[in-house]
Amino acid sequence: MKKLSLGLVCAACLTFVGCFQSSTLLKINADGSGTIEETMLMTQAALAQFQQMAGAFGKGDAKDLNPFSEDQAKNAVKDMGEGVTFVSSTPIKTAAGEGRKIIYAFTDINRVQVNQQPTPPAGGGASGSSMEAAPKEDLHFALTHLPNGDALLKVTFPKPKETPAADEDKPGNAEMPEAAQMAMMQQFMAGMKIAMAVQPSGRIVHTNSQYVQGNTVTLLEVDFDQLLKDPEAMKKLQGLKSLEASKAVLKDVPGIKVNPASEVTIEFTPGK
Repeated sequence: MKKLSLGLVCAACLTFVGCFQSSTLLKINADGSGTIEETMLMTQAALAQFQQMAGAFGKGDAKDLNPFSEDQAKNAVKDMGEGVTFVSSTPIKTAAGEGRKIIYAFTDINRVQVNQQPTPPAGGGASGSSMEAAPKEDLHFALTHLPNGDALLKVTFPKPKETPAADEDKPGNAEMPEAAQMAMMQQFMAGMKIAMAVQPSGRIVHTNSQYVQGNTVTLLEVDFDQLLKDPEAMKKLQGLKSLEASKAVLKDVPGIKVNPASEVTIEFTPGK
């Protein structure tokens, strides 16, 4: 059976109809401290779908449901490593939609782990859903100091997860027609964006990433509307459960930024 289990459709898109936009910026000082800024947005149409589905599953009054609550933001700290603390959470409303900007602080980047799969909005899915949530794919960081006084940051991506072969004899594994799968993927992905970047405090001297602007290094940037323009790439992505496993396909899609190396290195001179 060819399952619609694409890791790139992320946990949020697997628990309710309608996708969202997520960006993460890590600001890192030479002493290893810094902040994590997360911005999450959902379009008005997707928000209405979310509230309708959540209400249908008895989650309360639909109009009062908040997919990006402050409680959810605070609870996320426990999965981000030692020394990470919640700083602030601010509701935002833009032309693109509604959401929340969250700031966390950390004391030592070496103890921080950040999931490159966006955290799904809370309260939208049905318990026991047959759709699979995307597994965590944590980035790990190592900061050292060089003899010349520069700081060297290494960002290590998780290893790609293998996709087990489907069990054709398993009851209920009737294959979904390819056209139907593609239509479902297009519905899930439309308007979705994921971005993750690192911003050292100082001047970047060298990095093996090709995506650098000023002192900001982009680790990942996927605009799913660009992906939807490439049907062949979408076909190759079907069944992949891991964002890492999907990068080999994504690297050839115009408008998408993916670092092919398993480790990104950034040498920077600390700011004065």
